[in-house]
Amino acid sequence: LIHMAQRSGYLGNPRSYHTYHDESLNGIIKLIAASSHRNTFGDTVHYKFHLMQVLADQPNATNARL
Repeated sequence: LIHMAQRSGYLGNPRSYHTYHDESLNGIIKLIAASSHRNTFGDTVHYKFHLMQVLADQPNATNARL
């Protein structure tokens, strides 16, 4: 914490350069990786992560208001 205060003089607010906002993504990738077999690990992680992004971009039919 002290290092952040020391750097703030020349780097500015830590919110502008730290990546805490995407730390939850590490947990999601960890869950995906834990459910992947070691023989297909790379392909499975990429596929499931891409599928998660595609599904997140889809409108939720239950919340749609016309």
